[in-house]
Amino acid sequence: MKTLKTKAVATYIFVLFVSFIACKKDKTDMGGKGYYQYGGQKYEIISAALLTYHENLTLDLKTANAAQYVRIQFNDVGGILPEGTLTRNESTGVYKPAEHFTSVIFGANGLDNVAAGGTITIKKTDKGYQVTLNLIAENGELTGVYNGTLSEN
Repeated sequence: MKTLKTKAVATYIFVLFVSFIACKKDKTDMGGKGYYQYGGQKYEIISAALLTYHENLTLDLKTANAAQYVRIQFNDVGGILPEGTLTRNESTGVYKPAEHFTSVIFGANGLDNVAAGGTITIKKTDKGYQVTLNLIAENGELTGVYNGTLSEN
């Protein structure tokens, strides 16, 4: 009887151990890498989040410093991040969710800035997404790239 009880406890501990190992997240797949440049400064992007509000999305590219960020707004996209090369709809005045982004706000050189135009290319990859920035702002170009996963909040 004692041997049976010992075997049952050992089996239970083994099952718990295997369950713990199997459920552990693979940290190598979390986050991503990238950068953006503006005004002669380069900022390292360490993660990205996709924030949903009704039919609208915000793609938030983050650095280690909360004052350095890129926030891309998409309206009326049905909660789905559009893919492809997107422009700001300043030329036509007609917003098309599959072709346009709504706005870009970014932190650089200690200031909050707004991109007035340019392109953003979003491509789904086997490791998440690739986001390429080629934007025009008041004091020059904002360029950059991010490769990685998007956390959802």
